[in-house]
Amino acid sequence: MISLLVFKSLKSYLLILLIGGLQITSLYAEEISNPINVGDIETNSSIKSDWLGLNYFPLDDSDDIPQTESERINWKVATMADDENSLFIFYENNFSNISETTTHGSRLGFSWGYQVFLDTDDSSDTGFQLSNVFGADYVIEGNVLMKYEGSGSNWNWSTLGALSSNFSATKVEYKLSRVSIGNPKKIKAVFQGSNYAFGGVTTDLYPNGAFDDNASTRYFTYKLADSPNIGANTPPVLNDLHFVVPKNSRELGYNIDGTDVDSQFLTYEILSTPQNGSFWFRWFGDVDYVIFYSPNQGFVGEDTFTYKASDSVDDSRIATVTFNVVEDNSLDSYSNVVDDESMVIDGQISEWDSVKAFTDIDRIVQTASGPDWINASLAHSNDNLYLYQKNRNPIVTDELSGNYIPWIYQVYLDTDQNKDSGYLLSDGIGAEYMIEGNYLYFYNGSGSDWNWQELSELEASFAGNLSEIKIPRNLISFTQSNFNLSFYGNGYSRVIYPSTSNRFFEYSIGAGVSAPELNIADRQEGLIKSPLSHQPVASTSIENSTDTTTGTSSGGGLFSYWFILFGVSLLVTRRKFNAKF
Repeated sequence: MISLLVFKSLKSYLLILLIGGLQITSLYAEEISNPINVGDIETNSSIKSDWLGLNYFPLDDSDDIPQTESERINWKVATMADDENSLFIFYENNFSNISETTTHGSRLGFSWGYQVFLDTDDSSDTGFQLSNVFGADYVIEGNVLMKYEGSGSNWNWSTLGALSSNFSATKVEYKLSRVSIGNPKKIKAVFQGSNYAFGGVTTDLYPNGAFDDNASTRYFTYKLADSPNIGANTPPVLNDLHFVVPKNSRELGYNIDGTDVDSQFLTYEILSTPQNGSFWFRWFGDVDYVIFYSPNQGFVGEDTFTYKASDSVDDSRIATVTFNVVEDNSLDSYSNVVDDESMVIDGQISEWDSVKAFTDIDRIVQTASGPDWINASLAHSNDNLYLYQKNRNPIVTDELSGNYIPWIYQVYLDTDQNKDSGYLLSDGIGAEYMIEGNYLYFYNGSGSDWNWQELSELEASFAGNLSEIKIPRNLISFTQSNFNLSFYGNGYSRVIYPSTSNRFFEYSIGAGVSAPELNIADRQEGLIKSPLSHQPVASTSIENSTDTTTGTSSGGGLFSYWFILFGVSLLVTRRKFNAKF
């Protein structure tokens, strides 16, 4: 039996929940405090009983948001907790499950429509003027923390990074370092649900009176316990980096390695730029800041830039990044002959240990999900081709493992090594065939149009970040012993493997192995229904300038992310939503 008793006073609500004789008491108040021990709440585990028995902000969120596909955010309850190092934030949505971001399908991120505004200096005159009594110094959008950098009325925020977070069904919890927001003694909070993120028209505020001058509660207040472990700030550490880059490469990505012992988020300032190549630098989702560099055509030698990191209190030393541009030696030909009996399509790797793998010189760790090849291998027998792929991230589908691979993993085969026939993917590839996920297609177009004929679903398996695919050779017409292939992460215009100037690997099926006769019946369109094939987005070279990305804004219109690259910290500028004062 479940019983619910609520006692209301001027400043608080007392909730007593009786479940089969077990009493759990939580206090709902406008000003709360929840000091906990280190380890009491972990964001890498299930959201279960960690938050039971803690003080909550007021229970009553009495507004009526209609439950539709586009009106997903309707706050139910929220609270905070703190230990000596960290601040934890918890909230629950009323009816709809927390919605993942559509960007790359990342399970670690969710929509910007879930916004938590934080006033950490107890002043309405500083920060973003959310209302006449609230100045937001920080905002959490989805699971991304941003710091206000504007003049008070403009929407100008610097991205600090992605928070450690966990969400399940309607519940979310965050963890952030107390020093990353200045180790405040008290925090004021307003929760804003912008359903514009899903095509809706409503905004749910919690507390409901955040923008109402006559409301008794305009914001919630959380008091943090004193922390004996937080002392003087330690400057961030930034090391010199050195990368070997093939001549005429295009937009190779590299991670930087700034660290901070105080676990504060870092921002970066470019002090000098490369003189012999194009270069850009931006925050890249789950993985901090990323460098993209392309040497000038024909250039061989060293190119450098300098930069420093800041934790908002102190700066690091000035570090130098060196690109050693060398002659391109990526034209090696690969060939791996195997027996069919030794190749088991099970998503495991033991049979690939002796097979020579392609390599990827791209150093970027892309995102928490999506294509970013570490390496791949191709092997062949008399009857089959075998494809093995090792991704840096787990292969994301609706299941943790299985025989369905998403369409975003694409492999293009140029079987006549003629870039002027087939689909023109790049300067070096004219693809007659494409493996998209675990489906095989044959090109039926004129070179630039997206016109593919489905041939067959392929036997495939994956587990974690590993996948295997078996391709019957009688589905492919090989006119010669050698062919070229290129890996493309669709939706990620710069995830091309290899990232060298040639943009392809060469593979030989050899003169000693005869292929079976081509089975025309297996090449009939519509033999097996498959996901719609997707045309890749061309990669473009970006010079030393700002980078602009367009999407849906907090106000339901368009926004632009401007990443300022020279002499200033990277700032994010977006259109302000329509707040009421």
